[in-house]
Amino acid sequence: GYGHDQMLLLLRDEGLRYHPDVVLIGFVPMDMSRNMLGFRDFAKQHYVLRGGKLVLRGTPVPLPEEVLRSDWVRPRILDVAELLRFHFMEATGQHRRDMEKITAALLGKMISVIDSAGALPVLAYLPEGGEDFSQTGTSRDEAFMYSVCRSNPVAHCFSTRRDFARQVSKGTVFKRTRHWAPIGHLTAA
Repeated sequence: GYGHDQMLLLLRDEGLRYHPDVVLIGFVPMDMSRNMLGFRDFAKQHYVLRGGKLVLRGTPVPLPEEVLRSDWVRPRILDVAELLRFHFMEATGQHRRDMEKITAALLGKMISVIDSAGALPVLAYLPEGGEDFSQTGTSRDEAFMYSVCRSNPVAHCFSTRRDFARQVSKGTVFKRTRHWAPIGHLTAA
């Protein structure tokens, strides 16, 4: 469930201690959906937007034992209702709009924190393993990342997608799952 929400927390808690000159933020499209989660495999801290401002939720993070202790009282019909709501939101495009709003806010906050620390914020688009590298032009997720950069002029952005496409044109076969094999890491580097 690690997304930009967790990156922001780690940046504030640990990253700035190193007095960086440059902070590279890897933008992986699947992180946008992770930004919406307060629970994946475990409960986690996450942000929500309230009145256009980021508000931290899930603090303190409950231990797995605490979550399991109270899970039995949760009616399963609520899970079914949540699944139906999710599918409706996805079908209407509202889920994507909500993901983009929270992601833009999180990235904007990270950029602001990095800039305030005197470092250069850089966003790097890192395609998912299942992405179509033969597609020409800019992908929807790349376009979103670049729009965040335009909204935050102190940030610099680049995409590694063309590097992946170049490797595909040379005959490289990438593992078609969300996570990269070693050749994917090498190409991104």
